[in-house]
Amino acid sequence: LLMLDVFQRPAPRPLRDHQAKAIEMLRQSLARKNHRVVLQAATGFGKTLTAAKIIEMALAKGKRVLFTVPRLSLVDQTVDEFTREGITDIGVIQANHPRTNPLAQVQVASVQTLARRTIPDDFGLVMVDECHETYQAIYDLMDRWPSVHFVGLSATPWAKGMGLRWQDLVQSITIGDLIEKGFLSRFTAYAPDVPDL
Repeated sequence: LLMLDVFQRPAPRPLRDHQAKAIEMLRQSLARKNHRVVLQAATGFGKTLTAAKIIEMALAKGKRVLFTVPRLSLVDQTVDEFTREGITDIGVIQANHPRTNPLAQVQVASVQTLARRTIPDDFGLVMVDECHETYQAIYDLMDRWPSVHFVGLSATPWAKGMGLRWQDLVQSITIGDLIEKGFLSRFTAYAPDVPDL
């Protein structure tokens, strides 16, 4: 019996207060008819866990989910983290990937792959990791699917032009509050007083 316990998948982690608040703020924004919402989540926020819970809610409503990452190196990491949170019906959109399964309810793809593929029109939610990095492939999907909800994730959602595509910004906790609550370490920043030009 003890050996079986070692190999069982760990229980999904519960949401922290700021993660639950972010999901509620996101839900309120979507209810106000915003279809393109950015969730600002600093390092240490627990962005992947929050994304997994958002995906679970979409799946419970019968929606397929497309989760995009900006680099190929993040595909497997994202799949592993979602699997750890109990999401198992995952396919990967990438050439010759062992997890390729076009019928899976959750699809993970790099933006570079999306630019070269024809994507089916049956997704109800698109999550864009590092949405401050602008890619035409994401904008093309936004134009093609005007009624689909897009949720962007970023620690630094301040790239020029984001406001032309994204309709709302959700921030449930600041970096200072994450430090105060012990989720991030205090830091000291160093910079030159007067640059030597």
